[in-house]
Parts: sequence; structure tokens; C-alpha cells
Amino acid sequence: MAGLVVGDNVALSFTSCGRCHNCLAGRGAYCIHFGALNVGGTRPDGSTTLIDSSGAPVHGNFFGQSSFATHAIATAANAVKLPDGAPVDISGPLGCGIQTGAGTVLNSLAVPAGASIVISGTGAVGLSGIMGAKIAGATTIIAVDLVDGRLEFAKTLGATHIINSKNEDLAKQVIQITGGGADYAFDTTGAAEVIESLVKATTYGAKIALVGASKPGSTIPLALVSASGRTVIGAIEGDAVPQNFIPQLLDLHRAGQFPFDRLITSYPFEQLNQAISDTATGKTVKALLVMPK
Repeated sequence: MAGLVVGDNVALSFTSCGRCHNCLAGRGAYCIHFGALNVGGTRPDGSTTLIDSSGAPVHGNFFGQSSFATHAIATAANAVKLPDGAPVDISGPLGCGIQTGAGTVLNSLAVPAGASIVISGTGAVGLSGIMGAKIAGATTIIAVDLVDGRLEFAKTLGATHIINSKNEDLAKQVIQITGGGADYAFDTTGAAEVIESLVKATTYGAKIALVGASKPGSTIPLALVSASGRTVIGAIEGDAVPQNFIPQLLDLHRAGQFPFDRLITSYPFEQLNQAISDTATGKTVKALLVMPK
């Protein structure tokens, strides 16, 4: 692999073809072959790495790695060399959700100092976005969720205000807090009704990023966007180039500005079912499975 030698510590992220117009422009997250390469279940040539006892192919290579194992096959495109001294044991989650959250705020939206932002959903992506907004210097950072415990946790990571949208009118509260609407908004839920409220909660000229997976056929009224100066974008992986962005996040972590370790709970592999249960109930933000050596 170019730039890597045996013994290097790496984290794995998404893969890309490196040849399409988006990849050549440095926008690998928008690789036109992203779906086939990351969720197609095969190598780029359609082959698989394993077969079962009957000789049938075992599909893998999901996210360009299928690292749900003691060993993973990856490429130079999605192997990220870690800086010396980086916490290898917790760097894995940086490759997707955490870089998506921070990157959407810092790269996709490019939130400037002094701005206001509202973030819906306080999972790993949303909470990483909150930390990213604090790094960016946003002065009003509003977290939205349905779970009070998560909202209180968001405050410890940088949220200046919290809204439980089960009990409060999201748009009305944001407009009141900001004095007219947020400059930026970031949805991690994919829920159409939340996105609609989020757009209503922004000011004219605002920029809104969507990363949550919405149901097919989901819509929002176009009148909320037309003649308003608002821009709605669908962001992928925080517009990150992982080989650059993950080391940057680790530098921020080392400086005490990006405490992503607080999102992580580690489980030995034999506690897989517990990790899944804790994630489903919200007890754990980001479960990290430690594979047997």
C-alpha cells in the first residue's frame, strides 16, 4: 500500500475508486461507485474473499473492509495511517460516524466562529457535530433529542442549549433562543417531520445539512426553501478525506478539544449481544468491540 509499511498502526474508513471525477477532485465521499464499493458485498471486480464449506461465496468487504473480524482486507484508499502516539484502541470509530459528525460541521457546512447551529439527534454523529461546532467557535449550539439524559450529556460536550422535541416546539424554541432562527442546521435523524421543523427553525440564508437515512418518499415543503436563500445539502462522511481529517481529529483529541473517547464504550467480542442491546436502548452511544487477539 502506498505510504504504508508493515507495522504501521491504521484506522479504517470508507473506500472509493480514486478514478471518477469526484475522487479526482478530492471528494472521495461522493465517489460515483460509493454504493458498490462500500455496500455491494464484493471486491471491486465482483469476487469475494471467502467461501463457505459448500464452496458458495461469503459476501463481505462491507464499507470496503468488513472489519467485524480479527483480520480485515482493506486498500490504501481506506487505510489511514495513525500518528505516532495515537490511541489505537479507540481510533476505529473515527472512520465513519465520528468523522461524519465533526466533518459535516467543520467541512460540509464550514460553520464560522460566532454562528448559531441546531443539531437534531444526539447519537455519535450528532454529538460529534456538537464537539465540532464548539471547535469551530459557534456561540449558540442547540442540541435536539427525545431523551433527556442524552441532552444533558450533550451539554457537557459543548451544547449551549437543549430542546426535548417530544415536549417542546422545536422551531419555536430555536427561533426564540437565536432571536430569529439558526444560521446552520444539521439533521442526523432522517425523520421528515424533524427535518421540516429544522428548516423552519433556521433564518433566511441558512445552510442545512442532512445525513440521516430518510424513508423512501420522504418530503418537505419546497416553499420552506424557495425564495428564502436557504441551502439544503445531503452530506456524506463529513466531506472528509480520511487520511487528512482523522489525524486532524486525533490532534484535536490530544489537545483536549475533541474528547470523542467519551462517546465510546468498549466490549469484549463475547459481549456482542450486550453491546447491541446497550446501543438499542441508548445506554451506549458508540459501542466498540474488542476482538480476541
